[in-house]
Amino acid sequence: MKSRGTIMQLALFAVALTISATPASASQYTTTCGSGQYDMLSLMFMQESYTALNYYVYGDAYTWNGTAWALNSSPLVEHTDVVDVTTSHDNGTIWDTGKFNSVKDYQGQPDGLSGGLPKYYPVPPYWGYPWDINLFDDNYVYLWITENVWGDAYSYKAFNNGSSNNSMRFTRRCVVPGDSGTTSVLVDSPEGDGTNTTEYFTVPSGTPTYTSSDCSTSTKQDLDYAIVTVEAEQPSSYTLTDKITNENISLNIIPVSYQYTCTSGTGGCKYQEVYEYGYDANSNDYGLVQWTYYESPSQNGSWTPVSKSVFNNLSQWSSTDVSNGEGGTDVSFPCNPI
Repeated sequence: MKSRGTIMQLALFAVALTISATPASASQYTTTCGSGQYDMLSLMFMQESYTALNYYVYGDAYTWNGTAWALNSSPLVEHTDVVDVTTSHDNGTIWDTGKFNSVKDYQGQPDGLSGGLPKYYPVPPYWGYPWDINLFDDNYVYLWITENVWGDAYSYKAFNNGSSNNSMRFTRRCVVPGDSGTTSVLVDSPEGDGTNTTEYFTVPSGTPTYTSSDCSTSTKQDLDYAIVTVEAEQPSSYTLTDKITNENISLNIIPVSYQYTCTSGTGGCKYQEVYEYGYDANSNDYGLVQWTYYESPSQNGSWTPVSKSVFNNLSQWSSTDVSNGEGGTDVSFPCNPI
């Protein structure tokens, strides 16, 4: 089990980082969890010793054609994880609040419209966007920001209940996967029904201009009820190809099912996203390695696959990539509402 209860291991891991030129084979910890519980935050992003060396995962995108998965015409998908810890204690070993970013692409900086079409500044330098930017506190990981228009860094969707960005709970910090709901299930409610709601705003409110002026307008909506479940672990169920060493890495998977637009807090959901987080036999975390989207038009619990992204390759940004803004730790979010 991936129990997160040993602070001494974290201290040894920190020492290993300072003396090793290659990633250490040791798990990362962000909090202390009970026996049998998983530190969900640490599972959600790649091992920091790896990202320090500009490692990232990439793969292909697929669409369900009714009988099988078909490779998209522009299949490449990737993400680089960047963590920003705001507050911590115990000499920084226990993370209290902060955010973590998953950069999905590196594109040119938007430069408005020309003839009704977006235009961009020349590259390099690249901007790191779009992104998923999520938050955490002592108790929960929260969904916060995702893209609205893939090629527009000034356009996004953000969960907020009207007074706090920490509103759309995704998982508890410490979870026993598949424990029938004791720690593994969370329900978030529609607008006006408590603190933990599915309310979000979309930026901009009108047609995007691909400029910073879009940051100042928004519209508000909600997703009705949402049900998030940390499913039981799937041991040795995923293969990650290490393009640096030309080896295959067997991963254990912790799936998180996120169902939304539900008629109640117990079911009747229309949409589902399944996030699969992987770690290896040495407890090295690789973050998100697969994402699958489903729909249930009748909202009867019968799910039809729609699309998926498979991040099954591990690679490393070159120094040239990083100096050009492609890869590394740069996150381009010009409308930052914090």
